[in-house]
Amino acid sequence: FECDGEDLSEERVTLHEQLIGTTQLILIENTSKRSSNEIFGRCDGNLKVIIPSSDQVTVGDYVAVKIDSANSQVLKGKMLEKVTLKEFYDEFSTVTLVHHKLAAITQ
Repeated sequence: FECDGEDLSEERVTLHEQLIGTTQLILIENTSKRSSNEIFGRCDGNLKVIIPSSDQVTVGDYVAVKIDSANSQVLKGKMLEKVTLKEFYDEFSTVTLVHHKLAAITQ
């Protein structure tokens, strides 16, 4: 079995591009190495997400981020708001919305 790094990179780009337009929960980790005007964190799946710096958040905060671009290494987006886990899943999670709709139907 021979693995072509270029094929894997293209596959990663395709997978990451599927997240464009989605809202992701990000745990802020640090300032970006490439720009002091950006911070980064990770979403589910341990994907790195870069967003513009904000005085509203610090390392360890959770933020809701709208993903607007992707490459094989990172996702980039804009912060929507600082959130708690509960707030995110109550407001942004389609799984939670589906769960609430199903619960309402079965009552």
